[in-house]
Amino acid sequence: MNITQLTYFVEVVASDFNISVAAEKIHVSQSTMSKSILTFEEEENVNLFVRHGKKLVSLTEPGRKFYRDAKRVIRDYDNMLTNVHHQTNWVGKVKVGIAPAVLVAYFSNILPQFRLAHPDIKIIVSDVGGEKLQQDLLLEKIDLAYPVAPIKYDSLDQKSLILDCGAVVFNPKLVNVPDSLTISELLKFKLVLLNQSFTIRDQLDLLLSYEKTTPDILMESSSESFLLNACRTSPLVTVLPRSILRGYQTDDLRVIPLNQLSWELLSTTLKKNEDPLIAKVRDYFDTAIAKMG
Repeated sequence: MNITQLTYFVEVVASDFNISVAAEKIHVSQSTMSKSILTFEEEENVNLFVRHGKKLVSLTEPGRKFYRDAKRVIRDYDNMLTNVHHQTNWVGKVKVGIAPAVLVAYFSNILPQFRLAHPDIKIIVSDVGGEKLQQDLLLEKIDLAYPVAPIKYDSLDQKSLILDCGAVVFNPKLVNVPDSLTISELLKFKLVLLNQSFTIRDQLDLLLSYEKTTPDILMESSSESFLLNACRTSPLVTVLPRSILRGYQTDDLRVIPLNQLSWELLSTTLKKNEDPLIAKVRDYFDTAIAKMG
């Protein structure tokens, strides 16, 4: 008996032995269903049904046992098809470059979840700055990158994931800052800032250059956590991308959006890349980041 015959048999039992009703449910003719069941009984020399004339009234003892087995086989068959249709065949290795702040803010959640869901894929992470990420993609040292805009090279495919603004961060117990402020008002405070390898620092320097007063920059760093801790313990102000703050504890600090500054997270690969595994990993990560917002 093939899976179609099993389905016919089970459906007849489920329809209270009414072949007409069973045939209508699965959209076949009554004669087709009857012939299928009779053929099986003749080939296997077994009676599955108790009959009164041509009418089916119940199952024989072999029929009851066969019914239990048939339902199990159909269930296993359906599960097999489900597994086939959802099988990703995700096996291999993908090298992913991620800007350090993005790694902390987003991938500390995403990467463990991905590895649990896809243990046969090895993710090798390189956490370097945006310019290095782009160069490593061009040299094919990495397969996929998550830098901050802008992208400098036309040979790179880019997708925008998060678009946000900058933020002024400080300890309200140590610094008195108004509820909203402009770039020029930052000149009133001692600043600790990201160094000039960061896009948001470039934007800030450009806007500050229009002011007549030189900003009081006490320190620079490539570490967001260092800047936050400096502001936590001293009367200092820092400026960071607002989105990356989700990766740090800021309950004791105050965060004020600075809309004059923009920050955009991208996913990037080589345009010529056609590796389906890289495409699937990228889609997983992109979707997860977009959900986090």
